[in-house]
Amino acid sequence: MITDDAERSGASARTPLSSGVIGSGRSVDAIVAALQDGRSILISGTLGSGKTHLADTVLRTLSPSTQTPLFVRAAASLAMTPMGALLTNPAVAALLTGTDVSGVGTPVVVIDDAHFLDVESAQWITRAMHAGRVIVLATAAPSSSSEARRAHPETLTELDEWWISNRVDRIDLRPLSAGESDELIEEVAGRGVIDRIRRAQLHHASGGSRLVLVEMVRRLMEQTDGERLGPGHSQAPITARIRDVLRYQLAELSTGERVTLALVSRLGGVARARLSRVIDARAVDRLLVKRHLRLDPRVPGMLLASSIFSSLSEMAGEADEVERLVDALGDVLSPETTLSGEEATDLAMRWSFDQRLAQAVERHDDLVVERIVLTASARAIDRDNARDALMFARMAEAIGPSADSRLALSRALSALRHDDEALTVLESAVPLLRDDDECYRLFTWWCALLMGLGRHDRLSDLCASAPSWPGSGPLLRGEVRAAGARVALSFMRWDEVVRHGEEIVDDTTCSLSTRVRAAVETAAAHGYRGDVASAYRLLDIARRINTDPLTGDAIDEIGHVTTLSGEALLRFNLRTGGRDLLGDVDAFVARTTIREGGPALAFLGYAGAVADLLRGDFRAADLEYRTAVSRFTTTDSTGWRSGMHAEHALVLALLGDTSAAEASLRRAEGLSVERTPITRHLYARARYVTAAQSTTVDTHVLQRELLELSAGSPSLHVVDLYLVIVFGGGTATDRDALRRTAGEIQHPLGLVLDRHVTARDERDPRKLEAVAAEFVEMGAYLFARQAQQDAIREHERAGNALRSSQARKQLATYGPGPRARAGGGGSPAERLSEREHQIAVLVAEGLSNREIADRLFLSVRTVESHVYQARLKLGVPNRRRLADELPSS
Repeated sequence: MITDDAERSGASARTPLSSGVIGSGRSVDAIVAALQDGRSILISGTLGSGKTHLADTVLRTLSPSTQTPLFVRAAASLAMTPMGALLTNPAVAALLTGTDVSGVGTPVVVIDDAHFLDVESAQWITRAMHAGRVIVLATAAPSSSSEARRAHPETLTELDEWWISNRVDRIDLRPLSAGESDELIEEVAGRGVIDRIRRAQLHHASGGSRLVLVEMVRRLMEQTDGERLGPGHSQAPITARIRDVLRYQLAELSTGERVTLALVSRLGGVARARLSRVIDARAVDRLLVKRHLRLDPRVPGMLLASSIFSSLSEMAGEADEVERLVDALGDVLSPETTLSGEEATDLAMRWSFDQRLAQAVERHDDLVVERIVLTASARAIDRDNARDALMFARMAEAIGPSADSRLALSRALSALRHDDEALTVLESAVPLLRDDDECYRLFTWWCALLMGLGRHDRLSDLCASAPSWPGSGPLLRGEVRAAGARVALSFMRWDEVVRHGEEIVDDTTCSLSTRVRAAVETAAAHGYRGDVASAYRLLDIARRINTDPLTGDAIDEIGHVTTLSGEALLRFNLRTGGRDLLGDVDAFVARTTIREGGPALAFLGYAGAVADLLRGDFRAADLEYRTAVSRFTTTDSTGWRSGMHAEHALVLALLGDTSAAEASLRRAEGLSVERTPITRHLYARARYVTAAQSTTVDTHVLQRELLELSAGSPSLHVVDLYLVIVFGGGTATDRDALRRTAGEIQHPLGLVLDRHVTARDERDPRKLEAVAAEFVEMGAYLFARQAQQDAIREHERAGNALRSSQARKQLATYGPGPRARAGGGGSPAERLSEREHQIAVLVAEGLSNREIADRLFLSVRTVESHVYQARLKLGVPNRRRLADELPSS
């Protein structure tokens, strides 16, 4: 075996090279050195050990240094005859047939999963190594492992002979831990993609084998940047790679275990007590031990499995049995039954045919059926499926009109852009109210819808009448007060927000959600008026009241999302606070049960975008902004959507990408951004910075409008004064106002902005570089770039080429400059990956996600992800518009 330097020096204990593979360069270097010396290598490890990743890393390291760069992936696909795979490479075919290949040198033959070689191929490799005609880099499962059970015994014997006879150096790898795999992912692509992987649940997909994540990251990087990662990198689709890994593991399971796993996967989770009514409970216990199933930490007794297992069961011919069990579970319902959103949707869809709804009501309690149908409607809204949401809401109405069914009907109608009809339905729901909870839910949606429509006059009337609703209580009264504070926030009346907000936070009769949201809004008001300490005090209160004192987890997940997005908003405007925002988002995503689309993930995306800005990763921030805003699809989110478009435009404008900024501004303008002063101010700021970089636009009027809008908000005003001075020259009055305001409120960012303006006026490049460093320290990379660019100009003005070059190198560390947008040009076919275009074409043909998944042998969730990415790249809001884009290709 190969050992490290200490072991080669004579130590008696010999340890496999693989100890400490993750993060260790000497292992790769030792393998490369052995291959260059003509020694063959066998990397042995079970699933999850990272053997393929290690081989690929060696191959990329070896490529530029070798004189004979002939690399052959001998066993490519499991569906391909291994000997045939060898023959597909001309050089290896020449070796097999004995043809003269003297001009090629000694080729390195890479064999992935060598234990699946047929006996003839394995024996040929042995003879070729004997004769010195090839050097082998092979990966294989240990002959004693369950993974090797499907291999031919003579092949395993042949592989064992390789290292027993000392012809091959063997490396034994242990499985990667979760932490090591995360470290490996970060090494490949950085922390910014880990949350996306976790949201897709792929960290559970392999049941312990986490190397698939690295493959996924590489694939994602290729699709994003269009760059190949070097020789030896497998171009197989990531789904196929995941399925290969899963097939190995599923081969160990009994038929009952596979069906159980597929059932839980198919329904997105099943309560353990219900599952034991239709299958053998021992199968569940075994799957939990093997970690194919896991318990949801937030929903007691709920079993979860990755969604990809359901499609694997279909290929194994067990789909009929899974469907039979789905029907059987549909009969195991009670008032206490907890269903996943996917199972509720599945049941509701079944009940929508052939009078089955009436039969379900007869068989079960009507309240149970109504609750399931309403859950399905809410899930359809979150997944941007308004027509199914409307159908389910009407089914709930057919069971018996209620306030909740009217609420669901209103949400579905609004999603279809029938907002006036949605408001009419809400008015008809008031007489049907029965208790304070129903009043609270109805008022919360009604208020959000009116604010999204910009009808603040009707909101005042609603707040006046709501306390007299039947069944109203403290929850409703607290939400009515919170609505008043929310309107005051939109109109930038900070003192009013603080007064009402702090009262609500201290009122324990209000709902937890109301108190958390009020704390976050009050924090924003404190921050905007210049009281930074009070702003972060309120954010800490929001976290404290929403934290379980025993477990430390968030009590209300949506409330925690609200807190994260509120902190992101403050950090974007104030650039203060020492918490690791990206770490908070990652940690929350890792443990949350939020897996559907909708506003929750949109707000998380926004928090991720700001976190990326705070660390200078503008490319990731650009992606997160566009991802987040595309998840806001309903009328009630119009304000957030328009504000996010405007904020994104500001970021793009500060990076100098004015064409992309103008496009984002047009989207904000199309959403009637002028509805409230707070969105109007953000829009005016982005419009001014964009216009200031054009030589044909007079920005004087825009300057004055911007400063007037922020006159009563010191924290916003100092930034606006700075922008006016930097991009428009400003006046002496503007400079005095910036210095005075920043000093009065001791605004940390404002004080550095003032120093930047002073250094700029003095034309002192050294001071400008020092200011840029201060900006970086507080995470204000956008402003750091401005200061560093000013320093470069002053160095060039003074003719100091050396200092200018050094300053440019420093600028490069402050994040990338402007770039072409991913969806900025070319036909749809050019902007989409091959798989995205293939699925988009099927969408245009009218196929559903399930039909596409069946046709392409993918999971439904994978199809949904590709449809979403295609919509994002083409900038279209829904499937119909996606289909409309394709003919032009």
